[in-house]
Amino acid sequence: MQIRTLALVSTIFAAGMLAACGAGGSSGGGGPVITPPTNAPGGGGPDPNGYMAVSIGMINAIGAPLQENLNPNNEAQTGGSSTLSAHTMGSNLGVCQQLFNGSAMLTGSSTAPGQGTSELVRYNGPNCQANQVTSDTQRNWNQSTTSSETVTFTTKKWATPSTNTATANSVRTGTITYTNAAGYTSLGEPIFQAGTSRTETTALTVNGVTVSQGANEWIDGGADTASGAPAGAEYYCGDTVGYNAVANSLLNEAFGWNSQTDPNNGVRAPGANGDVTFSGTRNGTSFVGLAGFMSYKTGTPNTKCPIIAPQYTAAPTGSYSSQNFNIPVSYTFNSGFLKSLAISNATVGNYTVNAKSGPFGASNQLAVQGSITPNGSTSPIAHFIIDMNGFGALTMATGQVFTITDWHIVN
Repeated sequence: MQIRTLALVSTIFAAGMLAACGAGGSSGGGGPVITPPTNAPGGGGPDPNGYMAVSIGMINAIGAPLQENLNPNNEAQTGGSSTLSAHTMGSNLGVCQQLFNGSAMLTGSSTAPGQGTSELVRYNGPNCQANQVTSDTQRNWNQSTTSSETVTFTTKKWATPSTNTATANSVRTGTITYTNAAGYTSLGEPIFQAGTSRTETTALTVNGVTVSQGANEWIDGGADTASGAPAGAEYYCGDTVGYNAVANSLLNEAFGWNSQTDPNNGVRAPGANGDVTFSGTRNGTSFVGLAGFMSYKTGTPNTKCPIIAPQYTAAPTGSYSSQNFNIPVSYTFNSGFLKSLAISNATVGNYTVNAKSGPFGASNQLAVQGSITPNGSTSPIAHFIIDMNGFGALTMATGQVFTITDWHIVN
């Protein structure tokens, strides 16, 4: 992902007037009518209109599929290379990454037939300077067959460049399983083909506390043969689910999300100068309830597109509220770095979300900037800004600020 340092100053946001419109919660997915917790949309407490709950839910809904697409993109982009690579994508956007096989940076690593370790380190700068580290992913892979593999990984991220691994701003751990791969690179990365399936379970930790858990699956749908499709374009499909492991301290609420690609599938299309663009529409539901209200169920993995029955589905219990969402989104990567993001007229309940990436501030750094607006109004209830490494802030028109870490609201 493109690594950028971004000063997050809430005063950059205009303090728009709250729109005078109803913002009640709704029962999602055709489920039963349920009683929302005190502070859920339509409830009382510090969020009487439900604006904060709606906005937090939308940020999580945007972040989850981006994370889902990011990882297979990284694997497809970085596999087979163990040398330094630097990429410059416009003014002041120099970034750099290094791949290591075996014990080049890892200590005590060992390999055996069909097993190994690798490490991907990314920097904020074009020359891989030691004091510019912004993410570090360590992988341990074990190939059970010629087409199946299990990987455990740890990804550390920093909101600002650092070499002190003891103080990462976030740590994501997880397990990945691949089936029906066409083979592997020397670094244990799968070679995707039509029908390759990738499933993942993850946990996100901040300051030593697990703040969210989730799972997703991603399937290579094969060549896109539609008229006018770019050369080399492929279909993909996927589903994702996740939830906060701890409640938000201001609202005393926890949040969850569940989505999948729509029946048209997504499209992964190569472009000029090494760009790769993922585009498609995500349909899903965001949830809000008391701490511990949500978990997820695991079903049968999919082997082809489109998704008929998601492998991972939300399992909320007790008192909760939900909102359906629809997100047309496009992400462009270059050599594994997130280069641009665009969301056009996404909807969540009775709200519309638009966002795009571009240069921000005097430093001309890339960032994703967007707003959440009630339908029929021109006054957003919230703005958000996220750097290309997934750190940022959601700022309500009433002044409350929520931190975004690794593409999710964590507290």
